[in-house]
Amino acid sequence: MPQPCCRTPVREVTQTILYSPELNARGVYGNCLQAALASALDLDLDAVPHFGAFTWWDPAVRLWLRGRGLDWRITQGIPAGRSVVVGPTVRPTGLHAVVGDDSRVAWDPHPSRTGLTEVKHSYLLETWPGAEPSLCVCCGK
Repeated sequence: MPQPCCRTPVREVTQTILYSPELNARGVYGNCLQAALASALDLDLDAVPHFGAFTWWDPAVRLWLRGRGLDWRITQGIPAGRSVVVGPTVRPTGLHAVVGDDSRVAWDPHPSRTGLTEVKHSYLLETWPGAEPSLCVCCGK
């Protein structure tokens, strides 16, 4: 499990594809998860696949994370480490992904920045087994 350290601040990446019923009907989905992962891992948006467009998005995220020496596990609430937090918003869009850090929502990638109305669960980012367990997922120290 990553330990608190000099982690990099959460990068403020804004999602570029917003939910709309018309786009959704054509198979174009909002990219809040892509922006939340980019923000949490201090990456450019284009460095992260648009996993919301995948049918099997969770295994795809885990495979991609493992290629980076990371993984995630589902937790309740907002954990102390860096995470992707999922829940409903004030918008009628279904579930939305934001970034959690130090047991709080640290960044909402939606341009409105309104956050979540409820936390359903979180995905805590961790080093993948085999890596040094004390390494921070953000800065590698």
